[in-house]
Amino acid sequence: LKRNLCAYLARGSLIAHFDDDDLYSPGYLHQMAQELLLGADAVTLSSWFVWDACTGIVGEVKPLPDGSQENWILGYGFSYVYRRECWARRPFEHEHFGEDYKFLVGIRDASCSRGVRTFDDTQGLVLHVQQGLNLSTSHAHQRIDVGRFQSLSVAKLPSFPALFRSLHACRTGLESAFLSVGEAYRQYL
Repeated sequence: LKRNLCAYLARGSLIAHFDDDDLYSPGYLHQMAQELLLGADAVTLSSWFVWDACTGIVGEVKPLPDGSQENWILGYGFSYVYRRECWARRPFEHEHFGEDYKFLVGIRDASCSRGVRTFDDTQGLVLHVQQGLNLSTSHAHQRIDVGRFQSLSVAKLPSFPALFRSLHACRTGLESAFLSVGEAYRQYL
């Protein structure tokens, strides 16, 4: 309901979704809008960076082409931009979980659709934060080192060093309700 209300109140022709606990670089909206304007009805990230606040591990999420990647790519609501006119034709379903996926599949499969574009975030335009209370999990497929982490676009935010120190300091008391990226990394990579 809240997404439909916000889309209804929006006045622009493009709508972007954000998560309140993720970090976005200043170039994120520009890049996503440019991708959308190449001729699609929506654009979403096909890869991203994730920081596990429970373990302190930072990694890249690159869904594998094994048939499950559609759920990964179209199912995360922190990273997509779409045309408001598409929402007007097919609003979000009133669901507690999974409405992002159904919405983007609906845009993609509509008879008048220009499709859903995907964008591989190699720059670190977004840092998705897993802090133990997320409804969904996003596990890193590859751990990155400190040098690569510091080169991400989000790491160039003026407040990032202090924010990272404070997040890192508070992580010790957190426990993920799900399998953390660190645990997934130890078990599967």
